[in-house]
Amino acid sequence: MNIHNDSARNNKDKDTTRLDEAIRARQVRVIVESTNEQLGILNIDEALSKARSLGLNLVEVQPGGEYPVCKIMDYGKFKFEQSKRKKDAKKNSKVVVLKELYVHLSIAEHDYQVKLNQTKKFLSKGFKVKLVVKLLGREANRSEHAIALLYRFDSDLGGDLQVKKDISPKIDGQNPKYTNAIVIFAPKKEGYPAVKDEMLEKSMENIDDGDISDDHVE
Repeated sequence: MNIHNDSARNNKDKDTTRLDEAIRARQVRVIVESTNEQLGILNIDEALSKARSLGLNLVEVQPGGEYPVCKIMDYGKFKFEQSKRKKDAKKNSKVVVLKELYVHLSIAEHDYQVKLNQTKKFLSKGFKVKLVVKLLGREANRSEHAIALLYRFDSDLGGDLQVKKDISPKIDGQNPKYTNAIVIFAPKKEGYPAVKDEMLEKSMENIDDGDISDDHVE
């Protein structure tokens, strides 16, 4: 167990708000939270007495300065509603999962189908898929083949999935030996339109299926 991390997390979650007798200032600027009525600057005893008369708490909401700002409110109710809002926001938040798949330029047909099925499986689970064609050395001169391969995936996946518009191969920042052509697919339910452009048509004109499914490169 990492005691230091647990301690830091507990300190972060600890409520440090000062209320009622814990407020140190002698005079405070007071606001009634429910009506937004401003009572002005009061001695702390007078402010506490006013809060008690209403059956509420005196809460320091803006410490510091000559007269810290305090609100008269039901602090327990406030904390409950705040916690509920956080839980609702977390429940409604959507976690985007991005899966990455790598293929070689000269991928064999069997391996192509395996990668295609993997992509379909990830998309069916609501994941996004980043598909990368890695070009090694002189393969960078065959960038149109990489583009065509990515668009073949797009076509076999239905052609109406999100496709990154700029898929021109670029040098891999982590490994300069490789040049990568990248496309990102997202589930159909998100309503992404099909990508149809001149790059696809130009790439497909000069390429046969055999150019895409030659011997597999390990």
